Amino acid sequence: MWARADDRSKPLIRFQGVAPGSPLGRLFASSVSGLAGSCGDDCGSAASDRWRAVVKGTSLQWWQTDRPSSAPRLQPQKADIIVDFFGNDPDDGFAGRYWRVVNGRGEPILSPFCYLDECYRKPYVASLLLAERATPTGSWTVIDEAHFSNVISYQAVLDRAARIATHLVATALHDASRKRVRPRIFRHRLPARSAAKVTLGLIRARLRKAAFTLRNAALDECWAVGISQDTTCLTRSGVLKADSWISASPDAYLADPFPWHGRSDTFICERFEYRTRLGELCAVTLDGGRAVREMPLDLKTGDAHLSYPFTFQEHERTYLLPEMAAFGKLVLFELASEADVRIIAVIGAGANVADPTLFVHDDLYWIAYTDLGIGIDDNLCLLYASHLQGPWHPHRRNPVKIDIRSSRPGGTPFLSGGKLYRPAQDCSAGYGSCLSINEVQVCTPDRYEEQTIATLRADRSCPFPHGVHTLARDGQKILFDGKRVFFDAKRLAMWLAARLRLPRDRRR
Repeated sequence: MWARADDRSKPLIRFQGVAPGSPLGRLFASSVSGLAGSCGDDCGSAASDRWRAVVKGTSLQWWQTDRPSSAPRLQPQKADIIVDFFGNDPDDGFAGRYWRVVNGRGEPILSPFCYLDECYRKPYVASLLLAERATPTGSWTVIDEAHFSNVISYQAVLDRAARIATHLVATALHDASRKRVRPRIFRHRLPARSAAKVTLGLIRARLRKAAFTLRNAALDECWAVGISQDTTCLTRSGVLKADSWISASPDAYLADPFPWHGRSDTFICERFEYRTRLGELCAVTLDGGRAVREMPLDLKTGDAHLSYPFTFQEHERTYLLPEMAAFGKLVLFELASEADVRIIAVIGAGANVADPTLFVHDDLYWIAYTDLGIGIDDNLCLLYASHLQGPWHPHRRNPVKIDIRSSRPGGTPFLSGGKLYRPAQDCSAGYGSCLSINEVQVCTPDRYEEQTIATLRADRSCPFPHGVHTLARDGQKILFDGKRVFFDAKRLAMWLAARLRLPRDRRR
């Protein structure tokens, strides 16, 4: 009934107020297994029926529903670490480490309706912090944090908050010797939410969701490839300005540009057809700053969406690692010519792999990617190998980062001043809104740390002023893409017709 540490050299961690047999209790016990013994208790904070009804069925549910009423009450054991979710103080005389899981405003995540005001609200970020207080009356220090997408239902926000909280606690136990110090002052009084305020908040969340959904149905995107000779802009915040733009025909757009090493007049990109809503990979040849040829790449994989044709050069050979989530696999190719693309290695199942990005660091090959099974654009995961052909291993701390502002890969990592930098997408204002440049500080099979040092935004005066989400350096020039958003009446009409055909219970 209690998960105990077999080896008392491992700490005993108590999840205060969380029943061991509850969804949250089981999730935490599983996450810290092997790192610490764990226990919970049945003395959770009193909660209204309405709050319990909202939380019930999510991973954040802290109470146990199937425990017989005649079962003896379990007493919590003496713990080395206490994790609090309600805003309760530790027991008198507790001398161990005291952690609290809170949202970005400092409210414990089991404070009723603490995320209610954030669903579908710009910026599209819900924050979760793991904080530690050294003494019962001391100040708080943030020891880890995550920032995930709030463009999901309220119950889905609660479910993700619980799962991310368990990941932060497990990561903190893994890295117990490392202190990530960031002092923080949390509010002493939690906001009062009356029944009327809760009702109004739920209505506002639904209205924001409806407005977001309608906007996405009415608007479409057009992307083009920008070319710039200014490579000095990569490590400082600013605007990406193109010397020239390369566009496709009106029935398609070009995005995700990467260089074809050894062919300075050619780049590889995604060509997206509006009619089929599918992307294919093509090589674009330039002459005098304009496209003179678009040649599809024949991967011999069949018809399904392809994108993000990441290129990598080694020993005069050019490799191609595209996003192939629609095919359910991740494949490394060698790129000899447009008609000669050879499979080098099948790296593994890639159904959830988005924007795979290959680089070398400390004599290891690395692939950075976003796991779509965790979140669409707010997590960073890693694979590593000693050889390109593998075997490839997942990083021991995956996901190594959860931050919608700087996680999803956004182009080719590059060296500058002896430091490694990784471009990433900032989707906090919407998908493909801008790019973050991250300085990689630690990258080993056991640890990964990076710091965002710059943000690159689209040029508001150019023909594609609404976003940028891929950047690659090609010698003395850089390739990037730019987005223009436009109203599409036909797309809106098709969406409305499809909605009307759906059964009523599936229109949410």
